Amino acid sequence: MSEHALFKKYPITGKVKTSLGEMPTPYQVNDAHAVWIGGTANLASVKAILQNEQVAPLQTTSGKALMAFWAVDERLASLGPHTELQFSFYVTPQPATPVPDEPFALLKALLNNPQVCQMCHGLWNNTPEVVAYNREILGLTPALAKSQFSRIGGRAAFQFTSAADDSLLAHGDVREMARPPMNAMQAMFKSFGLMGTLRAAGAKLVNTRVMNPVNPMLPRNAIAQTFAAYDDAVAQLFDPAHDTLEIAHPLYGGLDFHPQFVEHMRGFKMVYLEPGR
Repeated sequence: MSEHALFKKYPITGKVKTSLGEMPTPYQVNDAHAVWIGGTANLASVKAILQNEQVAPLQTTSGKALMAFWAVDERLASLGPHTELQFSFYVTPQPATPVPDEPFALLKALLNNPQVCQMCHGLWNNTPEVVAYNREILGLTPALAKSQFSRIGGRAAFQFTSAADDSLLAHGDVREMARPPMNAMQAMFKSFGLMGTLRAAGAKLVNTRVMNPVNPMLPRNAIAQTFAAYDDAVAQLFDPAHDTLEIAHPLYGGLDFHPQFVEHMRGFKMVYLEPGR
């Protein structure tokens, strides 16, 4: 596998038993293209979804919940090539001070507030092995999907459908720029300031605390440490005139999600440690 410093620091240490046989641990993504679309959703609806969780959704000063959509093409990984669709909510153990209504407020909260966790609430993968590992070892709630992912002509397009009934889950088509555009840089300066923007842009290793929703496999909100790196990252503002995202899943599609930014992480690498049980 890759000799990147991330994998030297967090190497595969053994195997774990799953319903589909032994699998290596920890989970590693060695090369991927990640499309992260962050934005806001209806706060009351998100609170209703999270009513059985022991956390509070992070919200903006105008009363919106922070939410994100992930489409990831994982070309090289410890569990074999696969794709991922994820719907995330951003939560804290206790209600936190609202964050400003700014396009990159979510990114700033993740980087600057150690209490913020990314709850991996809705999850689909396109191989049974990854679904089994995510459910049985990481305590998540994945389902099996069929997927398409392409990057052509400066655009990234993706589509996910349920493997159970072929129903559409989500699809999108967004610009993939070579470098951050001026309007995105201006928005980041507004949120982070000059030095904060430079630190965020130059981060070589990003630590995110990921949380599972309560479920029969892991009946409490446990925290798993994830560590990510990438060859290149480009943050853009989501522009409905040029970018499209349709969430067809009835639960997540009914949350009035308003995308604010798109971040492309090229050469994306990640280690996902097992949750503290």
